Amino acid sequence: MHRFRIGRGSRTSRSRYANVVATLALFLALAGGTAYAARHYLIHSIHQIKPSVVRELRGHRGPRGYRGYRGYRGYRGYRGSAGPSGATGATGAAGAVAGFSVVNATAVPFTGTTNTQVIAKALPTGAFVLTGSATIAASSTAATTAFDVTCSVSDSGSTSVYTAEFAGVTNGAGNISRFTLPLTLAVTTTTGSTAKIACTDVSNGGNGYSVSATSASLTAVQTTSNS
Repeated sequence: MHRFRIGRGSRTSRSRYANVVATLALFLALAGGTAYAARHYLIHSIHQIKPSVVRELRGHRGPRGYRGYRGYRGYRGYRGSAGPSGATGATGAAGAVAGFSVVNATAVPFTGTTNTQVIAKALPTGAFVLTGSATIAASSTAATTAFDVTCSVSDSGSTSVYTAEFAGVTNGAGNISRFTLPLTLAVTTTTGSTAKIACTDVSNGGNGYSVSATSASLTAVQTTSNS
């Protein structure tokens, strides 16, 4: 005869319910613990890692690589805008206004005379710088004849005079001595005038020689003023 038990569930049902509750509790515990670890142990900076570990992770520096090829030259840039104007410079010295010159290649003897004109040039009113020269030849029948010559540059509108002198002996080839006297003078005139070069036989030919200006030149450069 069979007996039926009526009342609480069977022992198997209670076992299954306990397993489900335990599994759910474990899941919640794991999930909560993982979230807590994630919040508290997540690495945000390299400073959270031990320095010795960081050095190991970085490793040693590798060998230097080969140098790359030089790149192509870039395009030329645009021209920049003009810069500001510079300051005005100081006023320069006065320059030349005009120039005059003359050359004489004809020999002019002046043996035994004084102040013989060898070249001249007419000039207008103004300030001038005169430059010129006279080439002189002194000759004699002897190789040791002494002589003395002077040449001067002057202007008829000024009292200024510049004189150059040369003394020597006729010991050149053929008993002839040649030399050049350079001359320079600054003058200022108030009217038209004449600039000239004149030469003098200082010894007056007393030693038996002859002298002449074989060539001469004279240049006058006009300026705004002479100081």
